[in-house]
Amino acid sequence: MLRSLKCRVVIKENIFRDGEFRAGYKVKLRIDCLRKHGLTHRDAYKVLWKEPRVILYEIEDIEKKIEFLVRQTKFDVQCLVEVPEYLGVNFDKQIIPRFNVIQYLQANDGLGDEVGLRNLVKLSRLRFYNMYVKPYPECEKIYGRFAGDVGFGPAIRLECGSFSSHNNILSQARC
Repeated sequence: MLRSLKCRVVIKENIFRDGEFRAGYKVKLRIDCLRKHGLTHRDAYKVLWKEPRVILYEIEDIEKKIEFLVRQTKFDVQCLVEVPEYLGVNFDKQIIPRFNVIQYLQANDGLGDEVGLRNLVKLSRLRFYNMYVKPYPECEKIYGRFAGDVGFGPAIRLECGSFSSHNNILSQARC
């Protein structure tokens, strides 16, 4: 499985940096981590196959993202099979700010439909900004300095509406 991964050469080189045996052991640890959180063996392999960078991440980081996915966003762990890229994005720079914006908009009836994990993760920074932040100026404060990274708005730190303030806003949304 490892040799046939379809990923950038640099990622594959990093996976095999310590040898094939060590790479296989890392895969086993990540599979065990995903299974511990409720995925089947087959689904855990699918996640690693679609997002091989997960093999390079620390187990603690993977668990932190899964815990947030299940406890805060209220998505099912099965969503990882459909959107394994969630495990590959930066937690503090992408997941948290985007979730805060979506949570704020839903709490203030700014969104009519549920926002799936796919939109939370896969949209480019510019597209997310244009869809969810730009139409609502108050969201620039929530989106924080990441609004400035897109080339819009001032770099303002998150002052209110953190992800822990409204834990039940997103309820079992679709992936």
